[in-house]
Amino acid sequence: MASTEVEPAPEVMAFGPPSTRPRTRRMVVAAAGLILLIGAAFGVGALLPKPPPDFTLEQLQGVYAGMVRSDGQNDLFTLDRSRSREDPLMITPAECTSLFDTTVSNQFAPASLDGVSTYWLGEANSTISLFTMRYPDQRTAAQEFTRIDQAFDVCNATEVTLTDRVAQRGLVRSTLLTYDSGIKAQLGYVFEPAGNGRYAIHLLQYANTISWQYRLESGSAEYSPLAAQRLMDGLVIQMRAVQALAG
Repeated sequence: MASTEVEPAPEVMAFGPPSTRPRTRRMVVAAAGLILLIGAAFGVGALLPKPPPDFTLEQLQGVYAGMVRSDGQNDLFTLDRSRSREDPLMITPAECTSLFDTTVSNQFAPASLDGVSTYWLGEANSTISLFTMRYPDQRTAAQEFTRIDQAFDVCNATEVTLTDRVAQRGLVRSTLLTYDSGIKAQLGYVFEPAGNGRYAIHLLQYANTISWQYRLESGSAEYSPLAAQRLMDGLVIQMRAVQALAG
């Protein structure tokens, strides 16, 4: 019987390190990607603007010390809950209440701690009140602004009635805003009761504050929001200057 011989397999020589297993390679790639993401996050965070710091009551008083009238005088008032009007106006529809309770109705702003105010009487057919309410933090102030803004969305172009001893009925409508100050959280509107002047309101949320400008306008001329906008822009400049000094 002839013998059958099995030829040995040819030898193959290998050079270099052994190949990396697929799982290990995936772990290395994932770790490298995570490091890159963390580094990018820190880089972007360093570039993002920091939110403005919260105001103290003393700082707000410093802001208003510079808000003088054309005669160079300034009547500065500190606001607290004891200075609210006892009997609020009845506002119909009720969902429009937040548009008028702090201004025309003279109620202390909900959730606020305190505030500061001043006024100008009879300036170019306008009596102007300006006040800033201070909240516990920026989040609370932003929530309050959102609440008022949502009420305006419901009440814009709607007939509203304000009732004290007599009823004042008129239309709410928006006014033009500009954003040169960089503050987007602004709202402007007018309420025009028949034959009874005009209430023009402009509010602005900045840091842990909401500022209201409340104008009682007389005359029949079309309302221009330019002067109100300039006053609010000037207020923001004052607020930033006080923050810069504190920083």
